[in-house]
Amino acid sequence: MSKLYTVTVHFDYVVAAEDVADAEAIGRGYIKDALSDMSIFDVDLDIEEGVSAYGWDGDCIPYGGDGNKRTKEYENGQT
Repeated sequence: MSKLYTVTVHFDYVVAAEDVADAEAIGRGYIKDALSDMSIFDVDLDIEEGVSAYGWDGDCIPYGGDGNKRTKEYENGQT
C-alpha cells in the first residue's frame, strides 16, 4: 500500500528589484514562470514521511495517487 510523503522543493532564480521587499514581491509573482523555465533536475527535493505540507489536510488528494483517494484515507489505511 502507498504511503504519504511531504516533498519540499528548493530552487533559485534571479529578479531585478529596487530593494529586498520589492524582490520578495517580484519573486512571488514569478514563481510559476521560473519553475516552468527549469529542468526537473534544477531543483533540490527534501522528502519527509507523512503529511506536513502547509495547507494540506485530510480532504486533499495527493499527487501520484489514483486521483480520488484523499489524504485521510491513506492515513486510516483505507483502500
